[in-house]
Amino acid sequence: MFIDITNDTGLHLANPGESITRASYGPGISLVDCDSDGDLEIFIGARYNHFGLGESHENTGNGLLFRNDGNMTFTDITNESGLDLRDTTAMASSWADYDGDGDMDAYISFFGYTNHTNPHSGAPNRLYRNDGGCTFSDVTSEADVANPGHSASAIWNDYDHDGDLDLYSMNAGMVDEENLLVRGETNVLYQNQLIESGKATFVDVTKVAGVSGQTEVSEPGELALTEEVRADHEGPLSPSAQVSARLGEPSKGTGLSWAGLFFDFNGDGWDDLFVASDFGISPLYLNNQNGTFTLYTEQALLDVPGTGMGVDAADIDHDGDLDLCQTNLGPNYIWRSAAGAVFYEKHEVLNITGTEPTSWSCHWFDYDLDGDEDLFFSVGRIAFDTTINHNNFFENQEGGEHFEDITEAVGLEPPSHKTMGMGVGDLDGDGDEDLVMGNSDALIQVFKNTARETTANEYLTVRLEGHETNENTFGIGSLVILTTDDGRIQRKQVFAGYGFAGSGDPSVTFGLGQGRTIESLSVLWPCGQETSYDVNGIGTEFLAHQPELKEGEIWLWAGLLVLVIAAAGAGVAVWSMRQHQPSSSSSEEE
Repeated sequence: MFIDITNDTGLHLANPGESITRASYGPGISLVDCDSDGDLEIFIGARYNHFGLGESHENTGNGLLFRNDGNMTFTDITNESGLDLRDTTAMASSWADYDGDGDMDAYISFFGYTNHTNPHSGAPNRLYRNDGGCTFSDVTSEADVANPGHSASAIWNDYDHDGDLDLYSMNAGMVDEENLLVRGETNVLYQNQLIESGKATFVDVTKVAGVSGQTEVSEPGELALTEEVRADHEGPLSPSAQVSARLGEPSKGTGLSWAGLFFDFNGDGWDDLFVASDFGISPLYLNNQNGTFTLYTEQALLDVPGTGMGVDAADIDHDGDLDLCQTNLGPNYIWRSAAGAVFYEKHEVLNITGTEPTSWSCHWFDYDLDGDEDLFFSVGRIAFDTTINHNNFFENQEGGEHFEDITEAVGLEPPSHKTMGMGVGDLDGDGDEDLVMGNSDALIQVFKNTARETTANEYLTVRLEGHETNENTFGIGSLVILTTDDGRIQRKQVFAGYGFAGSGDPSVTFGLGQGRTIESLSVLWPCGQETSYDVNGIGTEFLAHQPELKEGEIWLWAGLLVLVIAAAGAGVAVWSMRQHQPSSSSSEEE
């Protein structure tokens, strides 16, 4: 069960901006331990009229940071934190330790305004360095990461395996819902130079890497815009593609990128990139293991039009590969992976239905700690003619083969609000994960999960600590694998940025149910190193330290790093051929 405890937390005092029913893409929600005290703070993005056509007080909002004081109470520390985000369009944040000093830094995505007479009506993003204790300094200029587009989300990952975290900043372009006009923008991949130069500055490598998110490709430091086109109603394509736009080659994306995810789709140890894209096909980029990517949308059978807004990945059926949720205007997509080769869309087969309004964020998590991944959707319809917004929560009941809508049964029943961003994390340290709703038309809501109080299910929370020679201090991108005595294998990847317009704690929680014991626990680190840990006497929380690389592993990692630097420096793509090519057949999985 979930209990709405908003009025007891201090979050009822949060003011991210004027309550707006329709024209607001925020607020995004992030959960982060920015003072390293072991509990999670809450970052709330701004909500405002993204057309800039409201009253003056509606045209900007406030980015807010609330400190966790324990016992599910929170205090607004925005002013003293140094995050200068009041009266802005800072709708989202993504958190990671970009400089390797051991605390979480904040990259803030500013959307700006939808103004079709001014293609450059976005706003520069900002990077804030954590100076300790949730106090921050603006280092955007020296880091050179001020993406000026209409930004909605950002994600972090060591995609090139050099030991530091790189940044992918996504632009949603402009969508005029009233006149059905759209214009796309390139995304930006910033490569961290911390390992190469000793300084945490960034270089725009979008063109070299091949991950623009659309057909048009920009030169470093610039944004390529698509032409302005109409988004026409094309219902027969797909119920989830009620509107689509002809923006370049379909499988390359539309340039309307709301969210993305670095995840290892084919199990080769290198994270690939999926970009949730509106009004068309959401592209998948295959990591070539040399600093470049290959567009892989069609080969993976993901070339189905939709209206992508959010994405998350989990091994929902315990078969060893990661499956995806993709939110849409219309039925949401559940992309089930077949042996890490291709994906099949299975929302109807799995009974994840009834999600026809506009869903924004999706997140897999084991709410009742029974060992299966459940699924939550935040819903926030943007339309003149309806205010129907019912969030959806589905329980995994048959090992990933069948889900049931339990929204009302667990206390998340309508009436719901227009929920945009959402946060999932253990706010009170009791082992189960709580919910924070980023509503644009109502108070920010906090729902306490009571699974630990109402079930006898056990759990294990695993946190990662990179080796002191590694600047990826929290092990972002690592795959954590846990096996219990009944033969069940759970796999969870550590992400920095997920869902829509937010990010979460870089830990993973495994539900153990009742009576299960842990047989093995291992971590596959981004550098390719695999470590097994002693589980004798293990409790409910475990800190997995990354051991020092062995001599052979050091030489392998160094060799790969040389290849990556050479490819990026020369500005050319050095393509690597996979040992086997997944079938491009559209036949159903066996």
